[in-house]
Amino acid sequence: MKSDQFFHENNNLKFDVIFIDGLHKYEQCQRDCINSMKHLNPNGIIILHDLLPRSYLEEKTPKIHSPWLGDVWKVAVELCNSRNLDFKIINVDYGIGVLKLRNNFEFTKIPELREKNFSDYLELRKKFDIISCEQGFEFILKD
Repeated sequence: MKSDQFFHENNNLKFDVIFIDGLHKYEQCQRDCINSMKHLNPNGIIILHDLLPRSYLEEKTPKIHSPWLGDVWKVAVELCNSRNLDFKIINVDYGIGVLKLRNNFEFTKIPELREKNFSDYLELRKKFDIISCEQGFEFILKD
């Protein structure tokens, strides 16, 4: 079942942890993130995979190379620009994002990201809060 269908058919479910690692395309990851925010229990976390591509080949959409992370990094840019949430990227594997929502959170869509590419990512990632694995554990466990 596709994630859009799952969220539509199960709009009453709530979760403590949601892991997003799907289609690897910006628009789908954005929908998954927004849907997940609606289904997260208080003090829950959303984990996003593949936020730190290392090369143009790993980022290029549609897929031209393996491993393929796609352009889900664009959701990380939106989360960094959103309000009332805590978001960090753990520098492990291909970048593990950890998202915690606060009261009155607001997801900020940035439509012009659709046209951005890997060279733009290299500049935009400077604003990411990238932390070590140890710091990631501390962040996850912190209230």
